[in-house]
Amino acid sequence: MRVFLCAALAMLLAFAPVAARADDKALSATKRQTFVVQSCPQSGKATIGSGVVVARSRDTLTIATAAHAIVPAQTLRILDITRQAYYEILGTRVLHEYDIALIRVRAQMHFHISPVIIAEAESNEPVWVWGHPPDAFWVVATGSVIDTHAQIPGREGIPRITIACATCTHGDSGSGVFDARGRLLGILTHGWTDATGSPLFLEVEPATLLQQELLAAS
Repeated sequence: MRVFLCAALAMLLAFAPVAARADDKALSATKRQTFVVQSCPQSGKATIGSGVVVARSRDTLTIATAAHAIVPAQTLRILDITRQAYYEILGTRVLHEYDIALIRVRAQMHFHISPVIIAEAESNEPVWVWGHPPDAFWVVATGSVIDTHAQIPGREGIPRITIACATCTHGDSGSGVFDARGRLLGILTHGWTDATGSPLFLEVEPATLLQQELLAAS
């Protein structure tokens, strides 16, 4: 059941155009900050995930993704939204105890990009991700935060974030989870289901972890 007060509804409608413009701007910015991460075997289909630009130092970009999106002994390829050319890989590093990898690439002259802004998640707030489901690229999915300090069995280190997202799918691994202002809350890594296969939640590595790692490396 939904009950609206007339005054509250009028206020909502009054501010709706402003909110829509802000959302569109944030969506556009986060789409540019989201890259395709491909692990390509010598033959067969590539494993496709996402990554987000979390740091820049002159002509070097650092992209955060899910560590399992990088397949050992396969060629790693990185693409931005223009899809003009693959990026030169300078190095990769996996964060111990987390499903997070940091990929350093050489920035390309044709594509000007700024890193994401990192923020802490709040329970119940709406979120979105830019993922790459089968046969598509840069598809947005929306959801909401369930828990900001989830203790997940078998996981070490700091608590994780969990979100609900009915339209998230394969190809979203490594996607940035963004709030309504376009700030990065975390990196999407795993989906959890119950005994019948019904979705329970999606696991997200907190972006504050990335912030700590980047400060330590600077």
